Amino acid sequence: HSGPPACSGCGCAAAVRVYPAGVFGEEWAGGAVGVVPCNITYLMAIKRNRIPYFFLIISTIALGLASRAAFIPELIYPYLGDVFYALMIFWITGFLFPRISSVNAALISILFCFLIEFSQLYQAEWIHEVRKTRLGGLILGFGFLWSDLVSYVVGGMIGLGLEYVLEKSRGTD
Repeated sequence: HSGPPACSGCGCAAAVRVYPAGVFGEEWAGGAVGVVPCNITYLMAIKRNRIPYFFLIISTIALGLASRAAFIPELIYPYLGDVFYALMIFWITGFLFPRISSVNAALISILFCFLIEFSQLYQAEWIHEVRKTRLGGLILGFGFLWSDLVSYVVGGMIGLGLEYVLEKSRGTD
């Protein structure tokens, strides 16, 4: 057999990565241990260009602030800001760690947001003073809500999905 192995998922030769047997287990190998289908490459590290991520961060901040406007439907109003918060953390993670896998970026963003949410259970006077400031309130929030945890998972998964679509559109899988 000469040349690089074909993708076991779709048969293409683009962006197929070869790994030692057992790295992803037999189920990922598609019958040929070590060949990873291109459609799961979001599990591996990718190379990000920081300039677009900077603009994604700024855009997401703007959308998050706009999500507090009166024209947002009442059904999603309580959750939309938290979704954008997790999405912003996803973009920041990709910006700071440009070679991290998309899945790890999503996990870090979700776990970071969970940490911030659970910190809202801490009720010392000094942290209340920080939360009273505009920036402190935006970053730390005010009160713990279980529904916020769901919003953070949704935001992290949106980031993962958007990055997958962006990578596919670039043709880099």
